[in-house]
Amino acid sequence: MDFSIIIPAKNEEKNIQNCLQSIAAIDYPADKFEVLLIDNGSTDKTVAVAESWGAKVFLKPELTISGLRNFGAQQSKGKILAFLDADCTVDKNWLNAASVYLEDTAVVSFGSPAVIPLNATWVQKAWFNIRKKNKLLKMLIGMNLPMFLCAWMRSQRLAGLMRI
Repeated sequence: MDFSIIIPAKNEEKNIQNCLQSIAAIDYPADKFEVLLIDNGSTDKTVAVAESWGAKVFLKPELTISGLRNFGAQQSKGKILAFLDADCTVDKNWLNAASVYLEDTAVVSFGSPAVIPLNATWVQKAWFNIRKKNKLLKMLIGMNLPMFLCAWMRSQRLAGLMRI
């Protein structure tokens, strides 16, 4: 398994369909990636929608957002963990572009810039323009972050959150 796409979610019924639809359209072998949705106690149809798209769904209403991501990483089977927010979509070449790092031992984490949808709201457009003006802010805020499983495990051990 090359990639584990980990999506934390709570009451994302309005967004998760587009997210999972974009993942389903990825031009990458379906047996080389998995999709894990870690639900934080949704009261809408988030879980049902995710299941209908074939995502592995875990219910964890007691966890924080970082706890949801960490739980997803613990359940994953991929060499690279791709953390994605439920309101994001991906390009069909997303995993192909990321696959160049599968054998690169010098890279442990990488990211990609966010883009706004064609039908963006004025709030999305304003936020994107603010981020565009400040490159550091663009790199730090709201980035969906792929990283190697071994790097995540090492960070957990260093933080004292995981035993070998």
